[in-house]
Amino acid sequence: MLEKPNVFIIESLGFGDEKAGRYEGRILSQVLKLSGSKVRYFYIRTEQELEEVLDQFKDSQYRYLHFSCHGSSNGIALTLGHLSFKQLGKLLAPCVDYRRVFFSSCQVATTQLAAALMKGT
Repeated sequence: MLEKPNVFIIESLGFGDEKAGRYEGRILSQVLKLSGSKVRYFYIRTEQELEEVLDQFKDSQYRYLHFSCHGSSNGIALTLGHLSFKQLGKLLAPCVDYRRVFFSSCQVATTQLAAALMKGT
């Protein structure tokens, strides 16, 4: 029998999306739980919160890290800030060896993101 994936979800939205209830990451976590997967879901608004949650991911046995956030061709948006791919790569480098990172974000599938995540991982 195949093992169910352990998925760690981090979500950050703009105030308008929060008000409209567009919590894609939360919905994904509920669907994955229904399928029997182990899921941890975190909603964050700041880079400081992201750092804390990434520490928890690093210490976990979860293999998959999923981001649900707005994005652009040069970074991702947090509710109260923006991270360039270079900044994001520095935050993720200590915790993504032998793990997979996924994004539900517009425009982030770029060579710049790949370079930032692959460097040092």
